[in-house]
Amino acid sequence: MKRVILGAWLGFVLLPILWMVSMSLRTNESILGGFELWPHAPTLANFATIFGDASWRDGYVNSTIYVLANTVLSVSVALPAAYAFSRFNFPGRRAGMMSFLVLQMFPAVATVAPLYVLLSS
Repeated sequence: MKRVILGAWLGFVLLPILWMVSMSLRTNESILGGFELWPHAPTLANFATIFGDASWRDGYVNSTIYVLANTVLSVSVALPAAYAFSRFNFPGRRAGMMSFLVLQMFPAVATVAPLYVLLSS
């Protein structure tokens, strides 16, 4: 029974990935033509367009720069804060840790949306 449940869950989780790969290997006509789980005539033309076109390349470069800057900034702030929370006793330590844990339980939209509504009014 466990194997059946695990297999069903695995199929449910992997189906969107299979669908994404299947769509990336099709032409536009094949996508609009009808339903197929796997393309009959797979093509890599979509990948050639994405990796060969300069406008797409600029987007990749900009995204990479943004992600690297965000990672360096996040680690440089989070590492000393994590060390301080783990090693030192200071006033507000428990409240700080609880607020951090509570914020981690909610998606970013749920934490930012009320702030946006508050600031926009």
